[in-house]
Amino acid sequence: MNELTTEIIAALAQKQDLDEVFRHHLEIAIFANNWHQTYPKLIKDLLKMPNLLTFMDFPPAIRQSLYSTNLIENFNKHLKRTTHHKEQFPTEDSLDCFLVSQFNVYNEKSLKRIHRGFKGLQDTLEASFI
Repeated sequence: MNELTTEIIAALAQKQDLDEVFRHHLEIAIFANNWHQTYPKLIKDLLKMPNLLTFMDFPPAIRQSLYSTNLIENFNKHLKRTTHHKEQFPTEDSLDCFLVSQFNVYNEKSLKRIHRGFKGLQDTLEASFI
């Protein structure tokens, strides 16, 4: 079975709307048709990975936040700074405990913060995922 057939069967099993499945594949096919002459290798790779552009299904206000790695890079920089202050960790368990405590602190801070673009769309997003 190809990917489209698998998605159709899954959609039918979950009683989902088939229009969404076909729309997604049609958009990729139109995009590939328009650009395959200019970027043949890129289009070939895109057709192998159709979920690569799924962030485009979300509202434009939050797309940048979804495909950006700024949050991850920021947290990695924070970990680097905090671990740099400690000269060494005596055991792996001590390193694990330290990292878990840093994760918890970061999660507590993040729970209170709403990322750019999400506040106005909070009701829409909650309805989409419930």
